[in-house]
Amino acid sequence: MDTKKDKNELSYNEKLKHVIEYGKLAYDMEQEREQNTYNQCGQLLTSISILLVALQGASFELYKMLPKYHILIVVFSIILTILLLTSMLLLLVARWPHKRKFLRNANELREYAVDSDEPYTSEMEFLNQTISDLSNIQASLDKNNKKRTNCTIASTILLYVFFGGLVLAGLTIFIVAIV
Repeated sequence: MDTKKDKNELSYNEKLKHVIEYGKLAYDMEQEREQNTYNQCGQLLTSISILLVALQGASFELYKMLPKYHILIVVFSIILTILLLTSMLLLLVARWPHKRKFLRNANELREYAVDSDEPYTSEMEFLNQTISDLSNIQASLDKNNKKRTNCTIASTILLYVFFGGLVLAGLTIFIVAIV
């Protein structure tokens, strides 16, 4: 039986280097996901701000035009405003800079790798530590992205509820006003 390694077979260290490249790709994708979530939150915040101004202006005009239905207009206005403000608050939470893990800086790595009592004795140990660090920061970023995504989804649902409430308010005021 031949114990020589096949020329096409990768060494353990080469495999670890491929794992590191894959880990970097996963981390880059998480960073892109984070940036996309930030952008989406910013666009939704702008939209909600515009809707708040439009709602307040329309409510004020309806209040002046339909003095008989002040209470109905005020109630719908308050409910719709609360929906928009809650949606906005969720987006602000999504944009909040959550605590996360980062790669060690060069001085920390040098202290551990060179100056400590247990320095890396092989390339394999260094590669395994790199994989561990990459996994930790990617997992940390993924956890924060899930929080951001959940807040953004909840905010969007409240926005849909707002639009439903706006239609209901409009129909209610229209029907009450013509009766």
